[in-house]
Amino acid sequence: MSWHPAVIKTEGDGGNSSGAMRVLMLANDGKIYEILEKYDSEKHSFFYRIEKVDVKVLPVTNYSSWFNIAPAEDGGSVVTWKGAFYRGFPNNEPPPELQESL
Repeated sequence: MSWHPAVIKTEGDGGNSSGAMRVLMLANDGKIYEILEKYDSEKHSFFYRIEKVDVKVLPVTNYSSWFNIAPAEDGGSVVTWKGAFYRGFPNNEPPPELQESL
């Protein structure tokens, strides 16, 4: 994630094994803790989820994402990144700082 402007540093433990952990340190002093659920080098894909994050840093819960790279017809690559999550406060009547604009 070094390409993302909000990420200033990453630390990881476990490599590409299921259960490997990664921490993204953000410019605003926030941290995002991720866990690798699946990794397939032959299919060029992996699946991960956010294990822990303060909703004030990233207003989501139950975030998971799937990443895949496939050959393109022109000889390049097609990168697919799909994510799913709930809003930072998934119940009714969130606090004012977590309300969504309509």
